[in-house]
Amino acid sequence: MKKILAIGLLVPVLVMGYVYVFVYNKSHTDYANTDPEFELKAETLYNSFTDSNDSKKYLGKVIMISGVVSSVESTDSTAVVSINFEEGMFGTQGVRCNMLSPYVLMKPGTEILVKGLCSGYNDTDVLLEYCTIKKY
Repeated sequence: MKKILAIGLLVPVLVMGYVYVFVYNKSHTDYANTDPEFELKAETLYNSFTDSNDSKKYLGKVIMISGVVSSVESTDSTAVVSINFEEGMFGTQGVRCNMLSPYVLMKPGTEILVKGLCSGYNDTDVLLEYCTIKKY
């Protein structure tokens, strides 16, 4: 009976140790210093998600895009840079870049080069996460 109780207590401790070492304590990707797998224009990226089936090759990849800033939305700690191409039923559509801190506040009409992780398409915008500005 004592062996069963000891094993019953040891197994959860080992599982918690495994979760801590291999899941919780895992190092995270440094997207700011990762080399991009693709370099393209923002309009090409947007068109690949809206017009063709080439979009899957960009999902989950670090990419670098170039384009002209349409709008910048900023709060105390984050900024979202939009590069818009068309007017849809629910507003403008294009590429939205969620910037890493610290970010540079830029004005609409500015040509930029942005690197980030392509996380998907929400039927209006292509989403880039962990973005950094490479050229401003």
